[in-house]
Amino acid sequence: MSPSTRDLVLRHWQLANAREWVAFGRLLHPGMVYEAPQSRERIRGAPGYVDFFATWPQPWRVEVLRCIADAAGAMTQSTSSAARRR
Repeated sequence: MSPSTRDLVLRHWQLANAREWVAFGRLLHPGMVYEAPQSRERIRGAPGYVDFFATWPQPWRVEVLRCIADAAGAMTQSTSSAARRR
């Protein structure tokens, strides 16, 4: 049985928060495009998207507050914050 859209989205943030970049990259389509309208950033391809997160200059963490998903797509409401260094 394949994972649901919701499962994939939640796994995305779980792996990102854990800094498991290889597994994180495996979730992504190689031809994906990430767009952030608020900053006018556009990242093409899974390797660039992984690099965007992996090289962020500050520690961070995302908490998913809500995830709405169906077979066609998903939306998450989340907060991000500086992570505590361990």
